[in-house]
Amino acid sequence: MRKKGKKKERKKERKKERKKERKKREGGREGGREGGREGGRKEGRKEGRKEGRKEGRKEGRKEGRKVRQRPKFRPPPCGGGGGGFHRCIRSQLAKLGWLPERGAARERGSSGTPPFPPDWLRGSRRAIDWSEALLLGATRLLVARSASFRLGRARRAELRGFSYFSAALAGGASPKAMGSLFSASRLLPATRLALLALLLLCSQPPAAAPGPPRGRTRAPGPPVVLVPGDLGNQLEAKLDKPSVVHYLCSKKTDSYFTLWLNLELLLPVIIDCWIDNIRLVYNRTSGCTAPPDGVNIKVPGFGKTFALEFLDPSKRSVGTYFYTLVQKLVDLGYERDESIRGAPYDWRKAPNENGDYFEALRKLIEIIYEEYGEPVVLIAHSMGNMYSLYFLSHQPQEWKDKYIRDFVSLGAPWGGVAKAFRVLASGDNNRIPVISSFKIRDQQRSAVSTSWLLPYNYTWSPGKIFVSTPSANYTIRDFQKFYVDIGFEDGWLMRKATEALIYSMTPPGVRTHCLYGTGVNTPDSFFYDSLPDKEPKIFYGDGDGTVNLESALQCQKWIGQQEQKVILYELPGNEHIEMLYNNLTISYVKKVLFGS
Repeated sequence: MRKKGKKKERKKERKKERKKERKKREGGREGGREGGREGGRKEGRKEGRKEGRKEGRKEGRKEGRKVRQRPKFRPPPCGGGGGGFHRCIRSQLAKLGWLPERGAARERGSSGTPPFPPDWLRGSRRAIDWSEALLLGATRLLVARSASFRLGRARRAELRGFSYFSAALAGGASPKAMGSLFSASRLLPATRLALLALLLLCSQPPAAAPGPPRGRTRAPGPPVVLVPGDLGNQLEAKLDKPSVVHYLCSKKTDSYFTLWLNLELLLPVIIDCWIDNIRLVYNRTSGCTAPPDGVNIKVPGFGKTFALEFLDPSKRSVGTYFYTLVQKLVDLGYERDESIRGAPYDWRKAPNENGDYFEALRKLIEIIYEEYGEPVVLIAHSMGNMYSLYFLSHQPQEWKDKYIRDFVSLGAPWGGVAKAFRVLASGDNNRIPVISSFKIRDQQRSAVSTSWLLPYNYTWSPGKIFVSTPSANYTIRDFQKFYVDIGFEDGWLMRKATEALIYSMTPPGVRTHCLYGTGVNTPDSFFYDSLPDKEPKIFYGDGDGTVNLESALQCQKWIGQQEQKVILYELPGNEHIEMLYNNLTISYVKKVLFGS
């Protein structure tokens, strides 16, 4: 039994030993595999680093060879002198990447690092020549060159410093950046003194003939100012009203919104809100008008064209006004809001209530003259011509001789229009289909400009009948009775206050071009079965559909009354608004601007 027990124990021990040996062998194999993998990784990393260094050196040598290759340097094909020479040099430098393109040029006074020339150009003679040419006129260029040559003989670093300094100044670096560059440069005291003298020279540009300042493109012709007519530009409003006429109406707004023209405000029911906002309230004591309580109206875009190119900011075709003419001028090289400007105004009022407008118009014309060095061409349409005539008649002749080159009049109602009788009596929707003439009548009556546009006796005979009913006739001598019978007695006070504004038709005192439409049926007189709450029967005469021919031809009276030419030009078949799009009109405007 003992022997059997010993045998079993020995077997167990041998099994244990065999297990240990197997574990050792397996551990060795596993360790070998791990060691092999680790060693392989190390060797791989070594080889990778070696290959990376080799490839890096190769690529570095290639890039180094590319950098050391200098591009061919040719002088710019710029001839002559003056501003064109400087602009040509600047464009060449922009192509080289030295200076920014014109549209991205840094404005003087901005912060930032001044633009430097590329490495291969630094310190070269051409860099200095070009930067000097940009900085200086022909006379002071000699002074700068002699200074730079002296600096070059003293030390090449001085020459390089001069180049940096000139390039920074030519590129429009800010004074702060220039000061940092100057203080950080390693220049001799004498050199710094010379550069300070150069900076003083550059701060006083050479005298030049009047023209556009640096950075402004010269217009292809004289600058243009556009004056719109009645309803001819956008109006904006902001509300904080004590009450409204309908629960759908806005009582208060946080900002200004488009009041004219916004077709959404002319829809049924909503139009009541619009009429209450755009109407004027007449004060019999002061003889002036004002908006209703809580309504603030402003004219957007004075000096710009957007407010009269499209009456509707959404640019719907129904609101297109001066756009075609402006775009034609832009195609010819003019720039919106630069060489072609707009002068919108509150067309609800007559000139006697728009004194600030005429002051702003005068300043605008003077600014444009200073910018372009040329007198402006006034182009006005419809009632804008009467505004322009009023403006010109209040300027001294010396001012007009200096600042106004031509006055182009399109469809001017010099002697009033017969159509104004209908507007006051029964309203006129101006061919806007969603508006009822009777609905808009109160708003049109409240506009003083409507009464201002009634016919004048220097155009028609005092006995001409404009409005008739079964029981009465109304002529120019019957204005007061007419206003009483239509139930708008404030209108007579408005007429008396505005009739004398251009009554004498004083010549404008500038060369004038009167373009007028003919061959279109134009309201001449009206018959009412019942005044004023029925639509009238209309009798037509000649004109442009709005302005009667008798009124449009009043400018011919100026021939011989002023030294400047007065030219009349007929536009056969041209309707009052469509004449702004007509090729005849645009061709004539081109002739005025550019000559034959």
